[in-house]
Amino acid sequence: MYFSLAILLAAIICYFIFSIKISFQEQKLKQLQELISKTGTKDQLALEKKVFEYQEKINDFTTLLNNHAIPSNFFTFLEQTTLPKVRFTEVKLNKGESKIRLSGTTQDAQMLAQQTYLFQESQFIQDTKLFLFSLGEGGKITFSVIFSLNPQIFQWK
Repeated sequence: MYFSLAILLAAIICYFIFSIKISFQEQKLKQLQELISKTGTKDQLALEKKVFEYQEKINDFTTLLNNHAIPSNFFTFLEQTTLPKVRFTEVKLNKGESKIRLSGTTQDAQMLAQQTYLFQESQFIQDTKLFLFSLGEGGKITFSVIFSLNPQIFQWK
C-alpha cells in the first residue's frame, strides 16, 4: 500500500513538474517567434508588409468577383430559348427579387404554349406568377408573363 501511495505521489509531482516545464517552453517559443518576426532589414519588413497588403487586396477582389451579379446573362438565356416566331416587346427585369416580366406577341396559341413550356423546362425559371394573353391585331396573340428566376442565372460563369 505504501508503494502504491509513493507511485501516486511521484506521478502527481511529475505532472506538475512537466506542466511547469511546458509553460516555460511555450514562453520561450513566443520569445523566439517575436525575435524571428523582428529579424530582417527595414526594407525586408516593408516589403513583407506590402506583400500582406496585396494579399488582402487580392482576397477582397476574389470576394467581390464571387458575389458579382451579371444581369446580361439573362439576355443570353432569353436569346437561346426564344422561338423564331415569338417577339418580345417589353422586358422588365427585377434583379433584386429575381423576377422577369415579359410581354410580347406571337402568331398563335400553340407557339405561345411551346415558348412557355421552353421557359418552364429551363433550370433558370422557377415558376410562373402571372399569365395573361389576348387576341391582338391580325390574329396575333399578345401576352404578358411574370417568371421567378433562379438567382444562379446572374452569377459569373
